[in-house]
Amino acid sequence: MSVTLRPAILRPMAVVILAVIIAGCATTASPSAGTSAAASPPGAPTPFVTDHPTGSPPSLADAVVDLPSAEGGLNAIWSGDGTIVAGGFAGPDFTSTILAFDGTSWSVAEVPDEPGQVTGIARIGNRIIAVGNGLPDIRHGFIWESEDGRIWHTLRTIEDAALYDVIAGDGVIVAAGADLDAEMNATAMAWFSTDGANWEQAEVASAVGTSIGSVTATVEGFAATGDRRLGEARPFWQAKAASSWTAVQNDLGDQLLPSDIVAWGDRLALAGASGKSGDQHPFVALSPDGQRWERTILSEAEGYASAAVVVNDRLVVAGIDGDRLTLWSLRDGAWDADTYEQSGASISALTWVADVGLVAVGARDGRHATWVFEGD
Repeated sequence: MSVTLRPAILRPMAVVILAVIIAGCATTASPSAGTSAAASPPGAPTPFVTDHPTGSPPSLADAVVDLPSAEGGLNAIWSGDGTIVAGGFAGPDFTSTILAFDGTSWSVAEVPDEPGQVTGIARIGNRIIAVGNGLPDIRHGFIWESEDGRIWHTLRTIEDAALYDVIAGDGVIVAAGADLDAEMNATAMAWFSTDGANWEQAEVASAVGTSIGSVTATVEGFAATGDRRLGEARPFWQAKAASSWTAVQNDLGDQLLPSDIVAWGDRLALAGASGKSGDQHPFVALSPDGQRWERTILSEAEGYASAAVVVNDRLVVAGIDGDRLTLWSLRDGAWDADTYEQSGASISALTWVADVGLVAVGARDGRHATWVFEGD
């Protein structure tokens, strides 16, 4: 896949989220990737030309990358009906924040006064749902709702917990994360709703000592992965009904740090970092059932994969190769890699936006950032 970066001003988020999830578990954990879109219209991403003739009007893509400049990072993105919503944190003290794009420009949304960060965004019915947590200072998770992405209200606050992701599928929406005790030991948890307003706690098997970091909707229900104690294989769950999650025995090694999971046709794709601290590399693992995984190391350089998305039936993964911001794409059984920035930038979430292309959010040099990769 050949795409050309369209820069805006922002900051590396994956490392921040990595530290936050570590705080929520008894062991090392992976960066959270936030919310990813499923599939795009026909046409794989093609080079986006950033230069415009003198006097030409700005394009929609220009407007998407023209974010309000702010210190912080973005973890999650959702799009629909001409609106794009991105969430994360602002400022050095971590204040939860959301930005909304109305088809013309971005604005800072009106949100509850909540320390911490937004980690996932999805929609069910006419409600857009955002989830997050008060980490690193406050142990509670939160669920917000909005009709337009610009004004948000608190639906639920969950004490002694953190929420890391949210996904909607087949008439139900799921928010997932972990219960946290006073020593920050984690027990995986999930909440679900059929209308976005009323939420119930789900049953999660083999939850003690684990956390759910990323969830995806599948053709049969939902799947999730996360973290557990060192020396134990990474956890993996499946749910045919959002109310009950089954732990799946798998061959994912204890040195894999998952960051994002997406459904890719009848397969699952898991992205993250492999190896021990100081010797980690970006990886992708593919599985038909969540039990047997075929792993690919994307680079021998130090780095990690932070977000994944399916674009026109092609798997696209963002991450860091050395210090370089990189997109990998799987085509005809082979991985292609394209480098966009040499250092100081990271992507935390990807989504497809009609009439724009593949849109990414994250951070650059400590500030919010977006990128656009145009499609046919």
